[in-house]
Amino acid sequence: MLDFPEKKHGILILTEDSKSSAFYFKSKCKYWDLKTTAECLDDEDCTLAVDVIGLGRAPISLVNYAMKKCKMSFSEASNRKAVPYAEIYCVIDVDEHETLQKSIELAKRFNRKNSYNARIIPIISNVCFELWYLLHFADFTTKELYRENTSNNPAFKKYIPKNRNLFALLDNYLTIPYEKSIQNILNVLIISGASEEKAIKTAKRLEQHHLRLNYDKQLHLCNPYTNVYKLVERLNQISKNAK
Repeated sequence: MLDFPEKKHGILILTEDSKSSAFYFKSKCKYWDLKTTAECLDDEDCTLAVDVIGLGRAPISLVNYAMKKCKMSFSEASNRKAVPYAEIYCVIDVDEHETLQKSIELAKRFNRKNSYNARIIPIISNVCFELWYLLHFADFTTKELYRENTSNNPAFKKYIPKNRNLFALLDNYLTIPYEKSIQNILNVLIISGASEEKAIKTAKRLEQHHLRLNYDKQLHLCNPYTNVYKLVERLNQISKNAK
């Protein structure tokens, strides 16, 4: 790591979609009044900043972009023109991505070999990010869930019952019909009586459930599954330290 007198470093959140998860994390950072790296650079009291970019790219492109941004930030930080990204979170849906496994392995190799002591952390949801919203309201550990039936994959052309349709289930709890384009999604969750504490606990319990039953299977291949809670807990920790 570079030796800054202020020991500044940045967190970069990259999302594979340009709407739902990007809007959520931007709202989250705004809610906690977390500074961006541009704001932090000239602020003597700022030691940690967060940037969120909704890329709308496949997982492998997301990780390649993460590596590029990391290297560039450390290069520019040597001239005090940027805050280096020591942590980069890639927010990914399992969906039907053919490059998902390759992107996970690429992130692992980067973490082992990069000279910056920086880390790329995949944040993965199966089947999609909206599972994180649903866990604010209900405990789903035994049923496989599916997103709306818009896929061209024949395997997804089957009828999806409402009790397995993630978006239909979410509509049961939100005060307005869910759309990925809702920019103030955090406010919608709060108004709808969502409990982040419940979501974190349920996600952890879901993780342990899959570990017990699928000890030889990678967690992100289990449905339903999400480790979004790890990034949310990290942002909560930053917000407390910033006060």
